[in-house]
Amino acid sequence: MALELVDQIVPGLDEADVRRAFVGIVKRSGLRARAEIVQSAPLLMIDVGHNLEAVSQTVAVFNANRTTSRARVIMGCLSDKPVEAIGRLLYSQVSGLERVLVLPTSGARGLSSTEACERLEAGGLTTCSASDSMREALSEVRQSEVDTLVFGSHFIAADALQLLD
Repeated sequence: MALELVDQIVPGLDEADVRRAFVGIVKRSGLRARAEIVQSAPLLMIDVGHNLEAVSQTVAVFNANRTTSRARVIMGCLSDKPVEAIGRLLYSQVSGLERVLVLPTSGARGLSSTEACERLEAGGLTTCSASDSMREALSEVRQSEVDTLVFGSHFIAADALQLLD
């Protein structure tokens, strides 16, 4: 995806040079949780995607790196996001989706995990469960052989990375 984007912006660059430029970008920039694969088999990927366009791209990268036919999602979202549309996207684009664990978000735009599940279900997603703890959600996932995607906000991604580091 990144190589395609670079080619669109600056056509004709040597792919090997672009790949070398990307090596170590996290270390040099501190940028994390953009399709960050923290475990390859089964896949555990974390992304800060929190709008429909970003989640769509995140799901595409997740699907391209899947190692099993089973999938779970851990997510949280803010109240002003298109939660129903995200539910439709997950339902239609993530094959083998067994469960979506939804965490609450806080702040003025926060959304309870129960309300987020209701909105996801309004979008057609039927595998939603409210969860109160990232630690519990990750523990459940790490005990199973299932590909997992964590996304929804910078806070959700940061919580996951802090527990996994």
